[in-house]
Amino acid sequence: MKRDSLLIIIMTIGLLASCDIPIGGPTKFYDKYSTSFITRYISPDFLEVEMLPYNDSTIFVKVAGKEYSVDSKRREKEIFDSLSVANSDTAYNRQARFYTSSKKGVDAAISDKIKTLHIYTEMAYDDNHPCGSLLDDCITVSFLSCYPYVSSGYSLDELHQWTGIRSSLSEVIWKDESMISPMICLKIKPLPVSFTVELINEKGKVIRGAASR
Repeated sequence: MKRDSLLIIIMTIGLLASCDIPIGGPTKFYDKYSTSFITRYISPDFLEVEMLPYNDSTIFVKVAGKEYSVDSKRREKEIFDSLSVANSDTAYNRQARFYTSSKKGVDAAISDKIKTLHIYTEMAYDDNHPCGSLLDDCITVSFLSCYPYVSSGYSLDELHQWTGIRSSLSEVIWKDESMISPMICLKIKPLPVSFTVELINEKGKVIRGAASR
């Protein structure tokens, strides 16, 4: 498994492109004092799966669902606070950037740890991967985590606020990963014709997303 800060640039560009946001266009945000580095948690309720039209090897998977933010009200704010405590993210105590759209910026983390993430082909992929089989051994997964930064007591420089992680999908030990950005990038060439992405979180909840070309 490789950890690489340069992945931040690649993943951020992919995040913007996959959400139909013009790269280089205006991004609305404001700065506000915050006790936590993460200002938004996403509950894994469903998956948005997209293949970019100009790329023949990349799949973007966005974990989407109910949001809990530092600006939430009542019960949602209590859940946000409990997640901040659970992740030891309570002593940031400085200006943080708040994006006015949930589609802009890298400021969120998935609320629950991932237990498993698998890709199933809906058609025969090759001689070793018939219809219904796992494609994990053919896929390189990339994602971002801010846990190294938060666990350092916020002592790392800004370039290392988010750490890029790259690995074969079949080799990721998900229980060791936390505070993951909701955008996950999968690389496989050639792309499967039809496939399903399945994520199971640490609570046993199963969510799926499918795509075809």
